[in-house]
Amino acid sequence: LQVYTPSDKVLQQIVRKNWKTRAGLIDKIILMLVTPKVQTVVREHFGCSTLEGAELENQGNIGTALTHWEKRLFEHEIMTGTYTQESVISNLTLALLEDSGWYDVSYEYGKPLLWGRNLGCEFVKTSCKEWIDSKLEKKDSPYPFCISPPKPNPPKRICDYTYDKVVMCNLVEYSTALPFEYQSANITCPPKRASSFSSVIFGRESKI
Repeated sequence: LQVYTPSDKVLQQIVRKNWKTRAGLIDKIILMLVTPKVQTVVREHFGCSTLEGAELENQGNIGTALTHWEKRLFEHEIMTGTYTQESVISNLTLALLEDSGWYDVSYEYGKPLLWGRNLGCEFVKTSCKEWIDSKLEKKDSPYPFCISPPKPNPPKRICDYTYDKVVMCNLVEYSTALPFEYQSANITCPPKRASSFSSVIFGRESKI
């Protein structure tokens, strides 16, 4: 069985220093696709000119980890590892197809990816805890994350900022400790199966 090692022009390991967790700062190791079109599209999407590339999913079994976009950053892109919202084929996935050399793509057919758009380097390069803490200190919304657990019977739903769907916060409390990198203040960022513990999000959506 042959194992192929990708070129560093395709895949790079990046270390995020001072990744903020409830237990302190850690070095967060991530893998990123750094091909030219992917890099251009992802920088434009987040509004972060220093972003190295598009982060890959680091959780899940074979078939999910390292083969999908990171759920925390690309939530409803069709090539994330789990389904939680109305999925879109965005220009990010089209860029990957073009970079493969096997496809010609028409970017005008890419669907808008709203999650994380224009939220800058702070959003894409830091932990959800750091993002949430920073926003709360400024008395801003921690969007797209949330900090209010849903009230049962029935769970509270609100309109999202596009006003075309209802959403709810899927924050949950755990009785056992999660890995440090997924702990946030007195709350922890919940897992969505094989995606990311750090996706504290406005979860299920449905058209109004």
